[in-house]
Amino acid sequence: VPCGNNSFDAVISSLCLQWSPDLCNSFRELRRISTDKILIAILGNGSLLELQNSDLRSLKLPTIEELQISLQQAGYKNINIDSEVKTINYPSFTSLLKNIINIGAASNKTGRNFIS
Repeated sequence: VPCGNNSFDAVISSLCLQWSPDLCNSFRELRRISTDKILIAILGNGSLLELQNSDLRSLKLPTIEELQISLQQAGYKNINIDSEVKTINYPSFTSLLKNIINIGAASNKTGRNFIS
C-alpha cells in the first residue's frame, strides 16, 4: 500500500480482502498504515453457495478461523469477528455472476487462484 506508517487512525475495507492472495500480508499492510484499527467486511466461506453447487468452479473464500489466524499472524491483538448471514436473491444466475464480477472477482491481477 503506497502510504506511510501510521498514516490513518483506522482503515475500512468493504468486500475487497476476500480476493487477496495472502490475507496475512494484507492485514500486515493495513496494520502498518493504520494505528492498529481496522474494520472489514468480506465474503466468507459459505457465501455464494450457488457457485459452489453449480457446474462452474467455486470461489475459495476464507473461513472465520482462517481470518482469525491471519489477523493474529499480522500482529493484531484485540480481534472481534462478527458473522452475519444475509440472503440476496438474484433474478438469474447470470445476474449473480455479473454482480460478482462488478465487486472484483474477475480481477485476478494478484495471481491468487481464488477460483478452483
